[in-house]
Amino acid sequence: MKRILTALTISSFLLISISVGAQAPPPPPSSHGETTNQTQENGGGAPLEDGMLTLIVLGVAYGSYKLVTVARKRVNAVTE
Repeated sequence: MKRILTALTISSFLLISISVGAQAPPPPPSSHGETTNQTQENGGGAPLEDGMLTLIVLGVAYGSYKLVTVARKRVNAVTE
């Protein structure tokens, strides 16, 4: 019963997240594109690569930790 409830919960979250769209982005500032575009000092070129790499590394580390924890619990349950 618990597996069915978990599967239904996960599938409903996935279906809802697919069907819900994001909001439209805000309009660019009034000085954008008149003669030149925004410079990077004004936030026009914020890098995303470093943050993405950090999130991926943290996610892999946390997943590895959880796998090791579950494996240790299974080994301890079998030996007891």
